[in-house]
Amino acid sequence: MSRKRQVVLPWTPFGAASAGEGILSPLAASQADALAVFRHVVRNAANEYDLGSEQGALAWELASWQEGLDEVERQALFLLTFCTLVDQSRGSTRTPAPSPEQPSEALAALLAPGDEPPAALPSVAEVSATLARLLGPELGRLSRVLVEVSGPLSPAPPETPLVLEAGHVYHQKLLLAEDRLARAVRGLLEARPSPAIAPDLQASALAAVLDNPPLVSGAPLELAPEQVQAVETTLGGSLTVVSGGPGTGKTSILANLLRVLIRVGIEPTSIALAAPTGKAAQRVRESLEASLAQLSAPDPEDERLAADLPEASTLHRLLGASRRGTWFRHHEHDPLAEQVVIVDEGSMIDLHLFDRLVRALRPGARLILLGDADQLPSVGAGTVLRDLIPPTGPATPPESTHPLAACSVRLTRNYRMDPKDPGGSAVLGLAQAIQAGASVEGLLESRAKVAEVEFEGVESLLRESGEDVLEAFLRRWFQTQIRSLPDFAQVLRTPFALSETGQFEAVDLARLEGLFAHYARARILCPTRVHYQGVNTINAALHQTLQITFGASAAAAYVLGEPLLATVNDYEKGLFNGDQGLVLQVQPTPGASPRPRGVFATSTGYRSFPLDLLHGQIEHAFATTVHKAQGSEFEHVALVLPERETALLTREVLYTAVTRARRSVVLIGDPGLWEAALGRMISRFTGLADRLADCASGPSGQGVAP
Repeated sequence: MSRKRQVVLPWTPFGAASAGEGILSPLAASQADALAVFRHVVRNAANEYDLGSEQGALAWELASWQEGLDEVERQALFLLTFCTLVDQSRGSTRTPAPSPEQPSEALAALLAPGDEPPAALPSVAEVSATLARLLGPELGRLSRVLVEVSGPLSPAPPETPLVLEAGHVYHQKLLLAEDRLARAVRGLLEARPSPAIAPDLQASALAAVLDNPPLVSGAPLELAPEQVQAVETTLGGSLTVVSGGPGTGKTSILANLLRVLIRVGIEPTSIALAAPTGKAAQRVRESLEASLAQLSAPDPEDERLAADLPEASTLHRLLGASRRGTWFRHHEHDPLAEQVVIVDEGSMIDLHLFDRLVRALRPGARLILLGDADQLPSVGAGTVLRDLIPPTGPATPPESTHPLAACSVRLTRNYRMDPKDPGGSAVLGLAQAIQAGASVEGLLESRAKVAEVEFEGVESLLRESGEDVLEAFLRRWFQTQIRSLPDFAQVLRTPFALSETGQFEAVDLARLEGLFAHYARARILCPTRVHYQGVNTINAALHQTLQITFGASAAAAYVLGEPLLATVNDYEKGLFNGDQGLVLQVQPTPGASPRPRGVFATSTGYRSFPLDLLHGQIEHAFATTVHKAQGSEFEHVALVLPERETALLTREVLYTAVTRARRSVVLIGDPGLWEAALGRMISRFTGLADRLADCASGPSGQGVAP
């Protein structure tokens, strides 16, 4: 009788652990227990943080590299690595080393028992104790995957995938990028901008600009003292950071700065305008054009600026990024040609992109970063803008101690939300309360029924009434905010014609402007995309409503009048992440039959594309996440809360959503969730601010070589 051959497979969750029938896997009982724990941890990560099994497999693989560990220690290393990946997915660049005295929130979530915990599931205390030993007196036993560093990281940066520094565990790539960026920022602080601007020339140019302000409703729009300070700061150094909420006059600062730069001899072709997304870049350009058009008596310099106003682009396009963003044409060895680089919506820039930007500056270039440090931080790792701005509040040290105090300006006065307008005043009051973390009770007009919503000021709609509140509200929203356009169906069924050059006929441009302006008036925002009544649920419901309106097939992916959002950067099409679009009836060539196409408002005008060529590059946009709405303004906003508590609901989410609105905000959900979100701020573990503080007193030139 023959014996089955024992096949030894590598011990991984997708190797021996998933061996098929007919293969005798050498699983020991302890390995089977470890596999059960692995599966449980991966499920918890998916439920709590929307992470896939690939992160778990990566953590498992890294833990397997280290020899000489028993099963308990190897499992602890696996969990530590998984925690770093969880924190990275939430925007952190590093993870505090767990200890019994300071247990990790991520570790507790990964090891939560749930409904059916495996028998071998360790406790948080057990894992924390093991890690405290391995990261402390027995650190040398992890030398293949983790080393500890202190002091300068150059000329011999760590080579292990994990690095322990100042009580935090980094992934090597993030540590080097963070250190390199801090040193580069210090280099900007010490550099002399080129060309240098003589003080008397700067003063005369600024005076000429201030004496000729734009007119708004017949009245001169004069800069406030804090705005003048911001312009003066940008002229004096190589780095300037301006932070202010929506409507605090950042565009006015930018327009006046450009007018001054022209007068001191810097040509428009030597100025670059950029933003993280295509929509934000387009808004920068449109705002500058509007500001220059409001000058009642433009000087020759103003006329030249208006004629040669720099195009605004995405940061990726400015840096010459490849389609996947993994390769950049401009870097320290092939820098940007522009003398001045101005970037708006700085809160959306993550550590890696800002590192790329700073490395691509030419020697002597000026970098001007504008944004709102109180908004949601970037989707990627880091809180760059927040780390660059001196903190405020009673618990923070004086701004003069911050290394960027001399080149940072915070704007506090709001110009967009007119306090004389009842609706705008209510929205402004709510935003200020959220920003301060104060209770919003008393600021909200409570509506018991959907029919009572007036879309004016700040209203709350509870889910405690007898009706299905969200379903009823979406029907009301569709009628009042979308179908309210006169002759809605007929307007959308009327084709738009393209000329032989592929441009829209002049007679259709006014119609396009009107349609896009109508859809830009209002937007539904959600903190989540998939879970708990998120964007996908709302878009699906309104998509179905539009199908019924036009009698479209239930299988139709896109229907006439459907708002679209571009989700990727496609340089061949000239379509970029964040570009807004509509599904419209378009006649592609003279004499051809009209057909539905995606029409987008881009930086180069309205462009249309066959819908099948946009597959995987667009999504429905009746509702968007709060993150996606950054850089946008609407007359009316509805913020739909999740149905249950989630870590994604924070004070920054509420603030960012509310400050998208000019006239009205409707808050839909449980009031208890609002109060909980006010007390929960986004907590990211980053070391950039600490490194900047160290740079302020330490010797220069000891960072990581680019």
